[in-house]
Amino acid sequence: MGVIFAKTPKGQEELTAKTGGLTPRQRRVLIMVDGKRTVSELREMLLSDDLQHTLGLLEEMGFIEVA
Repeated sequence: MGVIFAKTPKGQEELTAKTGGLTPRQRRVLIMVDGKRTVSELREMLLSDDLQHTLGLLEEMGFIEVA
């Protein structure tokens, strides 16, 4: 079983307010994080090799957390 990320309250707010200054790529990953999909499933859906970096950045910024 892989790591699963979920949006924090700050991440939920970012989806409506768009005040966090995220790039389109970061925002797309944030939208896909749902508290159910594993990192492996996200990687298959997003077809990106920098997913770990983007997830780490979103976690550091407080938009997502390990579920």
